[in-house]
Amino acid sequence: MALSTRYIFLAITACILLSSCNTTKYLEDGQYLLRGNTIKLNTSGEVDRKRALKYELSTLYKQTKNSRFLFIPREWFYYATGDAKDTTKIDRWQRRVIAEEPVIYDPELRRATEEAMQYYLQYKGYFNAEVYSDVLERGRKMYVTYNVTPNEQYSVDTIRFFSIDERVDSLLQLISPGSLLRAGAPIDGELYERERDRITTYLRNNGYANFFNSYIAPLDADTTVNGRQAALSLEVLPPPEDSVHQVYQIDDIVVYMDYVPGQEDSIMVDTIVDGIRIRTPYPEFRIKPQTIVRSIFLKEGTLYSQRAFDQTNKQLSGLGVFRFVRIKQKADSLHANQLDIRIELTQSKRMELGVDFELDYASRSATGVGNLIGLGVSPSFRHRNLFGGAELLITEFNTGVEFNPGPNAIARGQFWNTVDLGLQTDLYLPRYIDYLKIARRLNQAKLGGKSVFFKDEEYDRLVENASTRISANFNYLLILDFYEYYLFTGTYGFDYRPAPNKQLTLNHVGIDYLFPRTEPNFDSLLNFNPFLERSFGQHLF
Repeated sequence: MALSTRYIFLAITACILLSSCNTTKYLEDGQYLLRGNTIKLNTSGEVDRKRALKYELSTLYKQTKNSRFLFIPREWFYYATGDAKDTTKIDRWQRRVIAEEPVIYDPELRRATEEAMQYYLQYKGYFNAEVYSDVLERGRKMYVTYNVTPNEQYSVDTIRFFSIDERVDSLLQLISPGSLLRAGAPIDGELYERERDRITTYLRNNGYANFFNSYIAPLDADTTVNGRQAALSLEVLPPPEDSVHQVYQIDDIVVYMDYVPGQEDSIMVDTIVDGIRIRTPYPEFRIKPQTIVRSIFLKEGTLYSQRAFDQTNKQLSGLGVFRFVRIKQKADSLHANQLDIRIELTQSKRMELGVDFELDYASRSATGVGNLIGLGVSPSFRHRNLFGGAELLITEFNTGVEFNPGPNAIARGQFWNTVDLGLQTDLYLPRYIDYLKIARRLNQAKLGGKSVFFKDEEYDRLVENASTRISANFNYLLILDFYEYYLFTGTYGFDYRPAPNKQLTLNHVGIDYLFPRTEPNFDSLLNFNPFLERSFGQHLF
């Protein structure tokens, strides 16, 4: 009987909570809360593809229902804190963090969702797709079901590229075998976008500096050819007020070092290196001109290349000595088919000093040491142009101590417990220098005419993007009554970024020398642990 009473009490409590959270009582006449969207997909095919298509369509809802907070609709908090008298901190917090404005069902937004789904399905090649919706009214709540019948997706029968610009048309025919819209491929708007980018990239890398993907017309699809296939036509449109796109060659390349507006009036040094004019307002170049020239991939007399433009910008920025890098291109005033390149470089400060402080507390009573206070100071020095060739030197000196300020520790001569000293020096050279020719030999290793380790294009990217790193480190560690050691390390290798979010570190040579010295207290531990004893000896790697 007691158990039944308990269930009755819980049921009554739940009813009271549900009734108190009823938000439909706040609605005006003719208003309904949107309580759900459902997609009913009428199609056969792969289950995974159906799930993916259903998810993609669900992202097109123009209205979605309110979420919940601890089983309570968030719009309830909106209504509950909407009174002018609700000005307490908790009210404002609920309004700002928890509450959501009620989603009132709107038939216009339902029809807009239908149209968006219809357009998206056509974009994905479902040209005969059907979309309609049903609504279910329950009290003052509305539930919407979108009925979607994609029908069969069209595929490519043939693809034709053309342009009234004869030179562009010949290039289109040249690269057409690599088209993503090949015969049998699904007609998908995403593939079309990628195809536009492919064509644009090729043309911009072959002289068409002012070509953009907006010149590529939307696909024309003839669906009368054969079943669920379509003959596609892709046209490259001419530029406004002209019938041909201009092909550009690189003409003058001028580099302004330490650039400031109006600098041209104060140029003191002006020289030409490998056809590139370099100018500076100082009596001498603070960065060797050869370092700048090696980072410029745009060459006088060659066709404009967007890849060379981007690589130049990347390499100059990657030198680490310039605060701003600006590359400007302008059509030559005398020759319409030539581009003048102007590179403006603003240098960063050559030297920087920094220091970090660290304070910590550790309890090591279990080891008999007691409570320790740790103090660390780490000064650092950075030189961005050490030898005048944009070399970066980073030196960090780490000092740390742990001490026990207790009177007993001082009386026993155990005030200092740990001393940690370290010196780390890294020298980065802004170019690939393979003294041992290891990567070159790996690239030259062939098997059946194919590279075994490095393909030619991979090796070229390594040479273009890698920086050489030479490091030397020293570390001294003393733990009172246990051990102390000296550690010397040196490495020679490269840092390579194959992508903006990836970095690969390659060490060709590394030397580690460890020289430890143990105390009797620690020796007693080593006697019971042979593995630790072997690892704690003098080592040279």
